[in-house]
Amino acid sequence: MTRTLWTRLVAGLMLFGLAVALLVLGPPRDEALAAGSRELTDSAVTVKGRPGKYEDFSDLEVTVSQTNGLIGQGIDITWTGGHPTPYGAFGPNYLTFMQCWGPDPDAADFRETCQFGAEWAPGDVPWGGNVGDPTRAVFAGTDPEETHEAIPVEWDDNGDPVLSTPMLPFQAAYGGTYIDALQTGAPPRPREAPEGYDGLIRDLFNAYSTNEQPWVPTGGDGTGQTTFWVQSAKEAPHLGCGRVTETQPQPQACWLVIVPRGQFDVAGVPLPVENYSPGSPLSATNWANRLVVPLQFEPVSGFCQLGSEEQPTVGTELVAEAMTSWQPLLCADGGTTFGYSAIGDIEAGNQLLSEFDGSPGLAFSTAAIDPGPDGPELVEAPVAISGMTIAFRIDVRPHTFAPPEFEELFGTQVPELKLTPRLVAKLLTQSYQVDVPGGGAGGIEHLSGGEGASNPIFITYDPEFRELNPIFENFPTSASGPQGLMVTLPNGAANREVWRWIQADPEAREWLSGTPDEYGMVVNPYYEDLGLDENPPMSFPKADPTCARDLGAELDYCTLDLRPYVGTYSEVAQRVLRAAVAEKIDWDALKVPPAYVESGPRHIGRRWTIGLSDSASTERYGVLRAALRNAAGEFVTPTRESMLAAVDAMVDTDDDGVLENNPETTDPDAYPLTMVTYAAVNTDRDAEALSDYADLLEYAAGAGQEPGSARGQLPDGYASLPDELREQTQDAAERLRTLASPTPTPTPTTPAPGGNDESGGDQGDDDGNPGPAGNDPPPGSDGSGPPPGADGGYTTPPPDGTGPTNSPAPPAPAPSPSPTPSPTESSTPVAQSSSTPGTDAGIAPYVLMVALLIGAAAAIAGPALTRLGSRFNRPA
Repeated sequence: MTRTLWTRLVAGLMLFGLAVALLVLGPPRDEALAAGSRELTDSAVTVKGRPGKYEDFSDLEVTVSQTNGLIGQGIDITWTGGHPTPYGAFGPNYLTFMQCWGPDPDAADFRETCQFGAEWAPGDVPWGGNVGDPTRAVFAGTDPEETHEAIPVEWDDNGDPVLSTPMLPFQAAYGGTYIDALQTGAPPRPREAPEGYDGLIRDLFNAYSTNEQPWVPTGGDGTGQTTFWVQSAKEAPHLGCGRVTETQPQPQACWLVIVPRGQFDVAGVPLPVENYSPGSPLSATNWANRLVVPLQFEPVSGFCQLGSEEQPTVGTELVAEAMTSWQPLLCADGGTTFGYSAIGDIEAGNQLLSEFDGSPGLAFSTAAIDPGPDGPELVEAPVAISGMTIAFRIDVRPHTFAPPEFEELFGTQVPELKLTPRLVAKLLTQSYQVDVPGGGAGGIEHLSGGEGASNPIFITYDPEFRELNPIFENFPTSASGPQGLMVTLPNGAANREVWRWIQADPEAREWLSGTPDEYGMVVNPYYEDLGLDENPPMSFPKADPTCARDLGAELDYCTLDLRPYVGTYSEVAQRVLRAAVAEKIDWDALKVPPAYVESGPRHIGRRWTIGLSDSASTERYGVLRAALRNAAGEFVTPTRESMLAAVDAMVDTDDDGVLENNPETTDPDAYPLTMVTYAAVNTDRDAEALSDYADLLEYAAGAGQEPGSARGQLPDGYASLPDELREQTQDAAERLRTLASPTPTPTPTTPAPGGNDESGGDQGDDDGNPGPAGNDPPPGSDGSGPPPGADGGYTTPPPDGTGPTNSPAPPAPAPSPSPTPSPTESSTPVAQSSSTPGTDAGIAPYVLMVALLIGAAAAIAGPALTRLGSRFNRPA
């Protein structure tokens, strides 16, 4: 065989091996993420079904992506071997998911510890009520296996029961039994709990707070997928998951319960497609088919030493998930406490520069903070790379004449969404009619008539959107639109970056200036004069003053009722997961006084929810992220690789060492809304604070950049800092240590042999050699004692919605859920900053001297950090 043939043979074998490897490995990670299938964790569990009384569920296999180290988060659940759910109904063949807390899943009363049976409003139930029973009602007369007897809730004058409830009671993890006592009167009102019960179930959970999923379909191929919101004791105290007490030092475990529903009701009667009475999943026959998965939670309290003094930090929410992961490691073994409050960049800058006692000495921001010509020196260092994202949760809903292969996707999630800067601008400016009060049916005068304007009701009617997302061609018009793009209220530099990305796109900028797009759609005229085509604001204005009135209502509702602000990026991601947009346009005549109330979450099969969040929060809750078009014309999702590509393309600012996103980069791999979060430290703080903040920076640049879900690691949704940025942060930490513990300047003296000088210097060693003159160095600087602040403590983050710590800095308003989520999976060893040795320094004194000279020159010249001079106002 010739050399050429050998070469070809070897090359062919190599290519064959590569092809096999690619086949085994499957699609790239980015593609898998885009389809909603995150990588399984080490604690993933698969459970199998079993034969039931009337049908066999043995082919069903359900995989849960994570079961250990849980917090309030989304977990992915997939399954195979299910029976396809008929299109347009949830009578036969679907799954039900719920979370329970009871210690023994085989106990007779275990089902009484499950969060299920919230009172769903008729409009919240999919397909006009053609669904299975979503209540806690069980009937011994209907289910031959049922033994629970109805509970009396009303008696006659003789004490005989005249009305009973079939609803199972609920046992709370902290004690107490709660009941659904039905309603009474006209208009109907909930009865009070009868004697012997501690209250009503609706006082513990309802349609707005529950995580139950009553109806989850299986696709035509027998597979399915959902993301389940597991709740810790912070979100659901009555479940108590992760709770730690004096008598229970280990976090309380909980359970995920899956109840498969087949083609028979509880009495064994076959279910036609249109039948919606297969009975409650809690009914004994259905309950016997349950699959149970244990869930281990992180403790919701007790991470760190309580009552210890802390060093406050404030700033952008983009660093919240990272800080929550790092805090327990930094405070362990007597380490420093770092309080953290997520607030807007302007307020963070003002607090950082404040001279009031207790003001934070460190602020996080994605842009440089300007101290002004007379302000203190600020040391700024990169700590995290993440980005803004548009999260979405959209169910496939085929129209009547959709192809059969598309009907089989009923109830599954739309796997990808492509958005241009102009499409996002349309959403942010209320330019679709449905985003204006009263515009759900069209007819908004300033959007649909006059001057040639012809704006679509929904984004899915927009030709620009449909061309990019052809899957919506098979959706019915009744399922065509989202309930607006959810955005947050606080001013932030991250919000400004969204507008900069929009303005960098010529089509979007021209459209914002008032030029119609090629299909005749124009910007909402109430936004046209805001200068959004030129001046990027730090917020998302709600400028349309239109109001409307619901049928039978006594008052109007306006833009902030229809499209309200959401408190935090984390809450946006959570609401996208739950398909709960917080709109208040449903008039409740029974409320005292009557008022508009929040619409309930949409159920699977009806969800069309999008919101502007951050990459770490969307990873936490397991929601999909839209692919955004960058300046190279490519649609890119936020991954570690795409965010690092964007960092490589960033540009220097007037602040030396602070990078700014470059929305005009032509790198096709760059995610356009990538940002670097910087920690800015006020060097006017005392030596202990500077040393503590140096510890934080040192950790953030070291172990804090290791990706993972364990405590102390860098959570998903972030990209690790490149070496150059890590070195920059380590240099900043050294700068702070130098300022905290300056090397004393020796005073020339001629002490008597063996004698002492009068300056308090060292008396010399045993050989009579003199030690350094002057004051003794600070504790820890000579390696003989602990570093400053080493015996501090740390208080655990309180429940979501209150901010992570009781920091002395004034916290931001505390919406629920918290801007600072609870910690993640536990880890081993603690990273502690060590003191710098004071002996065998070698050339260190000379290096230190150079650093001091540079620092002195910088102090004389004044800080050159001016990039945000036009952005952040100094406090008065």
